[in-house]
Amino acid sequence: MGVLFFAAAIWLHLGASRTEAISRAVGPPTKGSKRHVGMRIQVVAALATIFMAGVALSRNIDLSSSPGNAVIVCIDSSASVEEVRRSYLPDLGEVIHEAAVRRATFYASDCGFNATGEVTWPIRENFDFPYSGESSTQAAVHFKVERLVRQNWNGRLTVRSGGGTPLGEVLAVMARQCNQAGGNCTLYLFTDGEWMDRTLAVRDGVSEEERRSYLETYLPQLRDLAGSEVNFIGVGYGTSMGEVHLGEAREIAAELIEAAGGKMGAWTTRL
Repeated sequence: MGVLFFAAAIWLHLGASRTEAISRAVGPPTKGSKRHVGMRIQVVAALATIFMAGVALSRNIDLSSSPGNAVIVCIDSSASVEEVRRSYLPDLGEVIHEAAVRRATFYASDCGFNATGEVTWPIRENFDFPYSGESSTQAAVHFKVERLVRQNWNGRLTVRSGGGTPLGEVLAVMARQCNQAGGNCTLYLFTDGEWMDRTLAVRDGVSEEERRSYLETYLPQLRDLAGSEVNFIGVGYGTSMGEVHLGEAREIAAELIEAAGGKMGAWTTRL
């Protein structure tokens, strides 16, 4: 950009010198020659504006920085969060912004009892190119996420009724996607923290034997969480499970993640 501006300045200088030489030979400049120099001045002024804008942008976006790792979001689609799912939208916006600033690849999907097997990850945005983190791009991604959340809330996706969140299955889905994205990811599960599946129901309390059994069942599927951070957002919102059982839910999640070599991140209602 600087080279372009410098070349344009030389072009203006040469043009002005040429016009001045002609005026000495043939007399005062005509209206046409004045207009010609004026056009040159306007062009260089425009180039200078672009140059300064580029300098300003480069201060905000470090183009030399290496791309960030993937940011993977699972939005709980189990029945226990059906009435509060839209409350996740402000914090989802923060996560999208984080992915843009880090120039990471952003994935989002609904996850719940339909988390077994493979998830299609309908939302994927690669922020790893210059200026892709602009607010317009982030707004477009947020619109897609909002549509996904509202589809869940309106019941247009397959959700088994009467159940909580199958923690082991959801973490396994996120681990597989992280592995495909290159590992060392930042993961977010938007959920109330009410774990429930065929072997575990935190609302009813969890024995030590049930914890060990759960860890043995799912740990082999979570090895791809190694080096990644898992965050839980929305915890406790919309559930009457109580602090004691929510504490148990956190302990079980942390045991699974840390045993797999990952890091337990946030455990909070709001970011």
